[in-house]
Amino acid sequence: ASGFTAILLSSLVMVPADIIVQRAQATDDLRKDSVHVVRSILRSEGVLGFYRSYWTSIAVWGPYCSIYFSVYEGLKGYFGVKSEVEASGLVYFACSTAAAMVGTCITNPLDVIRVRSMVDGHGGLGGMHFRYKSISHAAWNIMKKEGWLAFGKGLKARAIWYVAADAISMTLYEKLKHWF
Repeated sequence: ASGFTAILLSSLVMVPADIIVQRAQATDDLRKDSVHVVRSILRSEGVLGFYRSYWTSIAVWGPYCSIYFSVYEGLKGYFGVKSEVEASGLVYFACSTAAAMVGTCITNPLDVIRVRSMVDGHGGLGGMHFRYKSISHAAWNIMKKEGWLAFGKGLKARAIWYVAADAISMTLYEKLKHWF
């Protein structure tokens, strides 16, 4: 429950930031920076525009964190790592890498929906405009128009990002917790 609460609260900050980044990257007009994106959202959608994909983000990060930590802790147990005894950094790195890969692969279809919901109606993606009403509506439309392979888009880049971020941060966390 505490992990899910943390995701709910951190997403109050992270989702608006992510929407600003995604929309700034989705435009083909180099004059439109992050400040322009913020003003545009406020003018056309109001404050709620910053939370357009809040629940979709929760639908990605909740399962991702659950999967990640289940796999991570399971692998640590498999390798005989005990919380009171420090293990090799390589063991933590390997467990975290595998956990991030599993979590990323399983949640990528929802992440495709999340990102598309963020840039909904704002072009930049090959001139396409998306008008998704819900997660299921987005999933159905993506499947109908592009096929099931569309849910794998961005998987390699996302895997590299999360493996690097999680493997480094968890390895450092595990090593530092034994020092302090």
